[in-house]
Amino acid sequence: MAHNQIMAAQRLHTELELKVRWMPGNEGITGKERADVEAKKVASGETSAQELLPIPLRQKIPVGKSVAYQGYMKKIQKSSAEWFTNSLRYHHMREIDRSIPSSKLRKDTHDLTCRQMSLLVQLRLGHAPLNKHLHQIGKAKSPRCPVCRASDKTVHHFLVTCPKYVSQWRLLEGKLWRAARSVSTLLSNPRAFVHLFKYVHITQRLHKMAVGP
Repeated sequence: MAHNQIMAAQRLHTELELKVRWMPGNEGITGKERADVEAKKVASGETSAQELLPIPLRQKIPVGKSVAYQGYMKKIQKSSAEWFTNSLRYHHMREIDRSIPSSKLRKDTHDLTCRQMSLLVQLRLGHAPLNKHLHQIGKAKSPRCPVCRASDKTVHHFLVTCPKYVSQWRLLEGKLWRAARSVSTLLSNPRAFVHLFKYVHITQRLHKMAVGP
């Protein structure tokens, strides 16, 4: 907008010479401090009557593309965060990853394959094909673990406590130590992902979703 006004002024006044200078500070610059005071007034909502403004400034000042994009993204992020906070899965997901909603998951899973990402998301949501979930959707007669029959076959049971996979879990423990007992660490720490996928692979429990060692 300013550029267009300068060009219009130069067409009307061919002798017009314009110089743009960068001012390092207010000290010693005549009128600079006064300009700062007036600028702060405008920023706080105080402005001159429209009829007192120069004609080019009476129109609505266009918003820059970069500013508009940033404003739009902030609006989307705020709306998404509010939607997620009110969702039924919010508290369950927060127990696994305290950083959500954020872009951390996207960064942490950048190098995962499509199958690995699919498996990770299903385990996080509790929607993996284990008896607990299968029973909820009518695909299994019982939510119980077919081995110990004392606990439901949940994601936690499969990853940490199922007696059928003790030897496989020991291998996981050998790599992650005490962290192997934390479902939150297994499903949210990118350093644990490779060992998580190896565990899933060698158990063959989710062989239809196998992601390889």
